[in-house]
Amino acid sequence: MHPLRNGSQAVARPAAKPVSGSPGWFTESGDDNKPSYPGADWFNHVIAEFQNALAAQGIIFDPTKDDHLLKALAPIKPLYDVPIKDIFYKNKPKDISAKLEADGYTVVITGDSLSFNNYGYNFPYELNAYECYPGIRSWSFMLRDFIHTCDPCFVYGDNISYVIKAGSPVISKTTENSFVAPFNGRVAKISPQTSADIIGFSVRSANVQSPKTVIYMMHNAEGDDFKFDVYADNGSGPELQSVVVIGNSTNYKNLSPFELVLSKYSSADKPLKITFQNFRNVDDSSLVSPPGSFYVNAVGTKKTTVKMTGKGGATSADILAEYEARIGQYAPDILVLQIGANDRLSLTLDEHVENLNDIIQNAKLSNPNIQVILMNSTPGNPALLPNHYPDNVVFNGYTMRDMVEAEKRVAVENDALFLDVYRYFYNDKNYLFDQIHLSRLGNTMIFKAFVSLFCSSAKGFLGHFDGTTYFKDNTLLGRQAKLMQLTPAVIKPKGYAVLRMVAGAWTVSSSSDFDGALLSVGKPPALPVGAIEVKFNFEMLSGADGGITVKFQQTGSITKVLQIFQRELGRQSAIATIFDMSTTPPTLATDATLQNEYILLEWF
Repeated sequence: MHPLRNGSQAVARPAAKPVSGSPGWFTESGDDNKPSYPGADWFNHVIAEFQNALAAQGIIFDPTKDDHLLKALAPIKPLYDVPIKDIFYKNKPKDISAKLEADGYTVVITGDSLSFNNYGYNFPYELNAYECYPGIRSWSFMLRDFIHTCDPCFVYGDNISYVIKAGSPVISKTTENSFVAPFNGRVAKISPQTSADIIGFSVRSANVQSPKTVIYMMHNAEGDDFKFDVYADNGSGPELQSVVVIGNSTNYKNLSPFELVLSKYSSADKPLKITFQNFRNVDDSSLVSPPGSFYVNAVGTKKTTVKMTGKGGATSADILAEYEARIGQYAPDILVLQIGANDRLSLTLDEHVENLNDIIQNAKLSNPNIQVILMNSTPGNPALLPNHYPDNVVFNGYTMRDMVEAEKRVAVENDALFLDVYRYFYNDKNYLFDQIHLSRLGNTMIFKAFVSLFCSSAKGFLGHFDGTTYFKDNTLLGRQAKLMQLTPAVIKPKGYAVLRMVAGAWTVSSSSDFDGALLSVGKPPALPVGAIEVKFNFEMLSGADGGITVKFQQTGSITKVLQIFQRELGRQSAIATIFDMSTTPPTLATDATLQNEYILLEWF
């Protein structure tokens, strides 16, 4: 109300008269049949209220204008009443690839059940994300694995060539059940048998941005708890890096993944040689029987901590109440928050917005440089959840259209990124598993949408992730997936040995075998004349499996003309026949002919 300015006004506000009766309303005829009158005090109170509101907002009164209240109330207008054009939030894309590829960052993915979505994988419903099997192919679990692959020296566990240096450990490159192990099952299961077992492998881990080696491992609930030593050798000799304790863990169905960080990394000319040895009980006593097993999921060079803390049935109020346990304790560099499906059922829109703001602001207090990515609810199946679809249905005082617009505004005003899952699936509910949770295909779509929007330049293995397929090593898909990985980290042992026939037996005259690939040389039992058999520690030798290739040729001071033919290529052996070309026709070379002759064996 404008102050009075018609010549009848007082310069100073008069003292108010005593009030009379209880507060009430204007009427045209009261008990005594007389109309109510406001009086000077009432008008003066209204003017004072008006002036105080303007002063609080810093608005200068202009008697020629009628928009003062509009200006004063604009900042507190409900967010969901403010329309926001798509261009307003889409013109702020931000590529977070650099953070995903760097070492030392922490990512938290949380929210309600949509944030981990373990539906459609033939497993029971779990309340928390960290109670699911670590290998489900929900969008967030695929995102976790994708983040780890954003590493120039990343290699899957089943792409590593393991060397059995001692004992008889069992190494399996297949997982027993689908959707159990991370990285779509591209892991290796190692089962030691005795304390004397030694398992080795080599990796190329030279990354100028991260002078370390990271082994992605996983506990296993089978068998007894045990521990072992991890040694690393980058050419200067083996050094103890860590003592690993394997046993039952409370999370992820007792299959908790973990990262083992080594201070050693490969040099420019030699790979890093890693060995697992000295297997023993947790009390350091020797094994008397085979203990449990463990998994090598992958090897890389940077450590990104990814925490999955979503809670089924949660509202934004629940996540806010459990903020410290689910977000705060990790002080994340990246927070991915998908929440809202349950808010729609039990919270007002103002409460939803306030909670989102509080969660984001709390995260920024812990880490001012945090990047928040806000995701909203799926639209819901209209036959089963009509209050989520279509977007103009009023429920709990607001529509889904109001909710989406409010969430966009929260993202913009908090400098957060926004993935509008609701709009993404709005016109097609075929990607839902039930009334609101995504199917396997829906998970794949959201994962790829997330990566294309926010990780467009990341060099992770995007093509390897699919929520509908589980790549097993012994399947065609598994072999094809393995061949797709051509990173420099995949180590194929490279070396040579000069072989010499002495007194009817093959011997190694000299060699270069940093990886310990060569196991033995000798005569094949079925070909005692004119043949040589070499055996390797590495499991795969055929090129189709990504293994090593072998080559034989005559070398040294050649006194006899020989021709060498590779006869057989086994899983861990190669046999070559040697012909004496000085005879007509050529015949298998005798021991006498081969005496003191040199054969160069190369593997690469």
